Amino acid sequence: MTIGPYYLNDSPATPVEVDLISDEDVTGYNTTVVTLVSPTGHVVPVTAVYADETVLFTIPTGSLTEAGVWHVRIKLLGGSSLVTLPSVPFVVQALDGWHNLDSARSDWEQAPAEDVTLHNLLETARIECEAFAPARATVPANYRAAQLLQARNSLNAGQVQPSGDFGEGSFQMTPFPLDWKVKQLLRPQTGRPLVG
Repeated sequence: MTIGPYYLNDSPATPVEVDLISDEDVTGYNTTVVTLVSPTGHVVPVTAVYADETVLFTIPTGSLTEAGVWHVRIKLLGGSSLVTLPSVPFVVQALDGWHNLDSARSDWEQAPAEDVTLHNLLETARIECEAFAPARATVPANYRAAQLLQARNSLNAGQVQPSGDFGEGSFQMTPFPLDWKVKQLLRPQTGRPLVG
């Protein structure tokens, strides 16, 4: 079940529906308490309806004020029983010049389909690029290209590769710091090298 993604300060009119698929038996519960938790831990209570193992709620106007990964926390109540279900993550993205889910998927055909995975790759790549690149008031096209390339590199580096180096059935993972191409995009070298 996917929620969003949304943009900062969106106020979606369509209610969110969460089908409860859990190892927990959810029969016997008749009410719910739902909260949205922002990336910094700010809690937004929402009014929700629970029926037929489905929770339905509307995101309150003015609540999506932080970019990042949010979580829907659901508690079910019935008599004296209470159960807290695993939270459901969703992404709120910014229009700040860096790649977001929409722009990354437009430029990267094999981008991860899962919103949170792609968001985390892009956010990590952005932080790494900002740490290496000269500070700029706006985000130039070469910084965006470097961010996307670094996100791809990080995804590829995170793939576990079979390796015969450590015995049968073992795996190895290769770390992937900023490579020369990403660095060149962030700090292009100009001029010709001196030959002595």
